[in-house]
Amino acid sequence: MKKGNTELLGKINDGLAKIKANGKYAEIYKKWFGKEPPAEDLK
Repeated sequence: MKKGNTELLGKINDGLAKIKANGKYAEIYKKWFGKEPPAEDLK
């Protein structure tokens, strides 16, 4: 993304927060990497 594009950054961060909260992030991570995501990734 273009440096300084805070609007897009905010939308991406919001989306990541949602999928981390509902468990989808861990599901995708496990599918691609074959293991649970590190705990610090889920914060």
